[in-house]
Amino acid sequence: MNFIPCITCLKILQTLSFIILSLLIIFVNVFFQGFGVLLSTITLFTILVIGVFIYLPLYFKMSEYIIEKEKIEKKSGVIKQKTELLHSAKIQHTTIINAPFSFNCIIFISSGSKIVLPFLSKKDLEIILNFY
Repeated sequence: MNFIPCITCLKILQTLSFIILSLLIIFVNVFFQGFGVLLSTITLFTILVIGVFIYLPLYFKMSEYIIEKEKIEKKSGVIKQKTELLHSAKIQHTTIINAPFSFNCIIFISSGSKIVLPFLSKKDLEIILNFY
């Protein structure tokens, strides 16, 4: 079974990041003066555009969780694709984090390694728990 991070989490993270960075830009422009303000505003605006509207959607699009009877595989990364693999027979402990707005997470722990599957929808979390 293949799972992807919940799009609701992406929208919430984008909205919160946009609000925080916008408030930071306003704060810098209101309380500071001079050339540093222009440089700070340009830097914060660049972080806003690249981080919120390019990096976050790419991270969510490139992430994939593959759950099979014999293994759990996590593929993620924007610039460098990273693959994590954990054999099901070696799982010793599972931790579930239920949070509002689909910020659910499941952590599979074995001796010496762990795989964290973040941003799961409630439905996906239940399917994975019923599978194991």
